[in-house]
Amino acid sequence: MHGEKQQPENHPAIKIVSDGLDGAEPTEPSAGITAARLRIDPNTETTTVKRLLTRVAVEKRPNSQWYVQVHPSPAFRMEGLGLVEFERDRRLYAVEPQLSEMLKPHVKLHYMFTATTITRAIFLWVVKMPGEDGSWNAWSQTNYDCARAAEDRWLQVHSGMNYEPHILEEPRPDPDWDEWLHPCTKFDELLDLAFKSTFINKPDHPVIEALLRGK
Repeated sequence: MHGEKQQPENHPAIKIVSDGLDGAEPTEPSAGITAARLRIDPNTETTTVKRLLTRVAVEKRPNSQWYVQVHPSPAFRMEGLGLVEFERDRRLYAVEPQLSEMLKPHVKLHYMFTATTITRAIFLWVVKMPGEDGSWNAWSQTNYDCARAAEDRWLQVHSGMNYEPHILEEPRPDPDWDEWLHPCTKFDELLDLAFKSTFINKPDHPVIEALLRGK
């Protein structure tokens, strides 16, 4: 109406929010990252983490590209270990002595040594023993000699009967056996890891069924 004074309209406050389309990045709160915060003092002691040995392979001969060393203690080797090489899965099976007679044509006696590669792969090195008549395959004898030679040095074992192992000439420290075998402290514990799934310990074991009964 004419002559009446109009009241101003009340408008809500307008908040302007940047959508980043103007080229400016939204500001993130600081994470407080500084050089002083990130720097690690090399003299500060940190928590030591030990590797756990959970698997032990069984090898008739180390790969020719491996540098290997054998545990020097007699407590970490054995002789008279009966093994069956099962062609169906190409694995070596340890045999309970009471069952060795029934598997006599298939069981061969072996030496066994605790060994490691230079990269800390622990394995059990098996070598066939001489036969009942005292005869010894030349390849097995050479393999045995290499295992004994590896007790105090790193070396490679190459194929052939009349060969010499390749000794690593570059100085490298010997294995820290206590650390590398952790948590195992006894040879029996290594055997248990190595043969936990390849141990013939009962008359109806699948390997016996296959070898003697054709199953």
